Amino acid sequence: MQVSMSDWIALAVGLIGLISAWLARSNRLPANVRRWIKDLDQEVILQEIGTCAVTMAQATAEERRDYMVNWITDLAKIKLGLTLPKSIANLIVEYCYQLWKRPVVNKLWLAT
Repeated sequence: MQVSMSDWIALAVGLIGLISAWLARSNRLPANVRRWIKDLDQEVILQEIGTCAVTMAQATAEERRDYMVNWITDLAKIKLGLTLPKSIANLIVEYCYQLWKRPVVNKLWLAT
């Protein structure tokens, strides 16, 4: 039984599409974490990161991170009634910090 070249090409294109779709999803947050960020209100978290950056400017990066992780776990207890593990709170802080940092860096770059 012979398989035509067009069938092999169609298979290769399909596999490339499947692999590229998998790679595109591999960098995303887990669904539960995305839902928690939405429920905690991402804008509130971003505002607190900005406030923390200003008020704790003399603190080390670790101290600011610890503050934000504790703040997020407290916020989750109040708003969601659940105790987030520190690892999940740290993941949320990292994700939101990257979102917060993007416009700040762009403003600094455009100002120069």
